[in-house]
Amino acid sequence: AAEVNRPVEAVFDGGLRSALHDRHPSVRPISHTSLDFLDGCVDYIFYRPDKHLELMMSGLYPPYIPVNTAWNYESGWLPIPDGRPLLLTTLSDHRPLIADFRLTPQRL
Repeated sequence: AAEVNRPVEAVFDGGLRSALHDRHPSVRPISHTSLDFLDGCVDYIFYRPDKHLELMMSGLYPPYIPVNTAWNYESGWLPIPDGRPLLLTTLSDHRPLIADFRLTPQRL
């Protein structure tokens, strides 16, 4: 496992940040479940902190499911809060990562 994490650790050591982890610092996000049913976060939007860049939001889609919800082979990303079709939550064991940044113009 340490070998798999080495590239991500190198990026962090280089001064970059993870948008998803910065927005959800108190939980362990789960964006994918492997064929061996191992849950983990395999998706990153890296950014370099800067006074002209503000992270507005970052999360996993669909947004109504908490980022630390594990995928289940039978029920997918359930529970479904408002009767959405089951296919939406069982279609994939991978959740897309989204982020929104605000850029402030730099005056020259």
